[in-house]
Amino acid sequence: MTYVATAFGVPFPPQEALAEETVDVEISAAGVWYSVNDGFRYRATPETLKSSDVSLNRITASSPFYDGEYVVHSTKGNVTETVEVRVYGADNIEVGDNVETLVKWFSQPSFKLRRTLGADQVTWDCYAAEYAIDRSHIYLHNRMALVRFSIPRLPFETRTVLT
Repeated sequence: MTYVATAFGVPFPPQEALAEETVDVEISAAGVWYSVNDGFRYRATPETLKSSDVSLNRITASSPFYDGEYVVHSTKGNVTETVEVRVYGADNIEVGDNVETLVKWFSQPSFKLRRTLGADQVTWDCYAAEYAIDRSHIYLHNRMALVRFSIPRLPFETRTVLT
């Protein structure tokens, strides 16, 4: 692989090498991993796992003698991940069945979510997700639906490098 450009002294691989990276998003249900980016029934959109919303739980103290508030203790709160999945089927009945299955997976009280990008694999402990289903006429005529999940997860992750 030939590196062509640099930013801050770090070489970037050429665009063709970036396109070769495979992305998969999987969810655990009943001890089995299911892909939500299998390219057949489900396809994760580019918006999937694009950003994480991290919040801090802070305990502050103030004083009548000093300006402002001071942070006494701080911990990370749960992180919210966004997963957006296009759902396909041979007909609208199959699309509905596939949407129902996907919603059941993400509605579990707790589950694991795993993202694999090339050789980098990250696993999170997640809780039941909020979701929105888009079955507008454009999707309906193309035998598909768009499901957007907001998934609360614990603030730590397990990272594995695949070989």
